[in-house]
Amino acid sequence: MAFHNKVNDILLHVFNHGTYHRAQIASEMRRNGVELKGIHNFQFYNQLSLLLNELQTHF
Repeated sequence: MAFHNKVNDILLHVFNHGTYHRAQIASEMRRNGVELKGIHNFQFYNQLSLLLNELQTHF
């Protein structure tokens, strides 16, 4: 028996899965004292990038 998915169902899953992982990362960051201004895509990745750059200067 062949397995079939509609493209829109696959894309919906991909976007929802990304949201799930962003929430996991945001939760871990908050648990470690990082204050987040928001978790919208552009805000989240901008803040994450700034944090990672800051961490790299310490190691």
